[in-house]
Amino acid sequence: MSESIRLKQVSKRSAQSDSDGVRERLREIGAEIKGKLEVLVPLQAQLRKHQDELRSVKSAQRDMPVQNEEDLDSQMQRLETSLMHDSLPLAEEKRIVRKLRELKLSRESVKALSTARESVAASKGARDELYASVKDLSSEVEVLKSQEGVLRTAFEKMKSVERDIEEVIKRVDLNRLVI
Repeated sequence: MSESIRLKQVSKRSAQSDSDGVRERLREIGAEIKGKLEVLVPLQAQLRKHQDELRSVKSAQRDMPVQNEEDLDSQMQRLETSLMHDSLPLAEEKRIVRKLRELKLSRESVKALSTARESVAASKGARDELYASVKDLSSEVEVLKSQEGVLRTAFEKMKSVERDIEEVIKRVDLNRLVI
């Protein structure tokens, strides 16, 4: 009977040793995940900032009557020529004058949009590189999380085996005491 208990205790120690190794690997993977997330989160924030800038520029482009200063000058020139050389009804002249005023007032906005568009275009390479880094790190984190899940399942099975062995040892001990 005592030989049986000794064998079970050896089995239990072996199972504990195995589960300790898995537990340590789980800690290592957890630390790796944490480290990668510490790098990934700020990169994702930078990428969101770039994407917000791009959306902002695109939105501003949709709202602008013209896209650049050349178009603005061309449109203003066309309207001024029409005012000076065409015989127009008063209502049409007023509409053209209002449109000219709007275009003159929009010059600074057009300049700002051009500058923003150039900035977004200049940062495209950085944005693409950032996107690739975020994608790579995200993939690495997913792989690590997958490994962690597999190890966690194995760890739970090992702990279950340890509990089963412990139960067998307790029953054998109880039977030994009863006999």
